Amino acid sequence: MGALEESAIDVSFGNGEELLSAYWGYLTGGGLIIHDPGLEVGQDVSMLVTINSSASKYSLRGTVVKCEPDSEKAVIAFRPGQAHDMLLSEALAESDNVAPRRFARFSINCGIRVSHSGKELRATLVNLSQEGACLRLSTADKDELQLDQDATIVHGSVHALGKVVWVRHVERGLQMSADEAVPLLRLLCPELC
Repeated sequence: MGALEESAIDVSFGNGEELLSAYWGYLTGGGLIIHDPGLEVGQDVSMLVTINSSASKYSLRGTVVKCEPDSEKAVIAFRPGQAHDMLLSEALAESDNVAPRRFARFSINCGIRVSHSGKELRATLVNLSQEGACLRLSTADKDELQLDQDATIVHGSVHALGKVVWVRHVERGLQMSADEAVPLLRLLCPELC
């Protein structure tokens, strides 16, 4: 088999915890460590990934970045733009016994304003989906925006209302309705909407 020929393979995991133990590259674009069916480094792979416990299936594409013949393992890095965050979200949700994310999350990393309780802060919009956003506050504002507070993301002419549903140091998770989040997505990611 030539290094440039794409292989189609089926990969299945018994449950979310099993998938998490095979997840590779949390700090990069992500990937999976799988049983090696004779792949070569540099080879493109189309994978049908199944989580048996929930009968969920994900079609993902990647590239083989490492083969370990002694352990019969291969490392597949997901290609940019693949919805691997939904796969990871489901696996994490199943292992934590919470509902999985329903919509893909897009990395944004842009400056915004946030208004709440009559105040306005500057923050960074880290990522955004049809149901919420992650914000990063400045260290000086780390005590602002606590759980269950309403906050409005302001960018350009868009004002998107959300509620703080998690707090982690200077990061805040906002839950939003699609009516609030989609105009922001259209403004910041027009190629996706």
